[in-house]
Amino acid sequence: MPLFESYFGIAIKFVNPACLIWMIMENLAADLEEPYGDQPAEMQVFSSIFVFISVMMIFAPMFLCTYPQRFDYNVNLEFNADNIYEHKLRMARMIKAKKMDPTKI
Repeated sequence: MPLFESYFGIAIKFVNPACLIWMIMENLAADLEEPYGDQPAEMQVFSSIFVFISVMMIFAPMFLCTYPQRFDYNVNLEFNADNIYEHKLRMARMIKAKKMDPTKI
């Protein structure tokens, strides 16, 4: 398992992004040399701007944020919220049962 974890970690961090960037650039270069259909080459550049903007939106915060994010939220409260909700449902059912039959406890 450690061998697979190290391979997967390296592939996700380094190999896959490099391959994907290479594929995007190759496709862009091919579209600029011989445009798709009768469209001008500027349309391929214009359409690839959206891809580059989305990539920048994903990767820019990784390099621009200089301080660690504070995490002040107590995660255990989320799990406790389910227990509180279940307890309230149980109490509502018990109260409803008492109103229907006062001899029940």
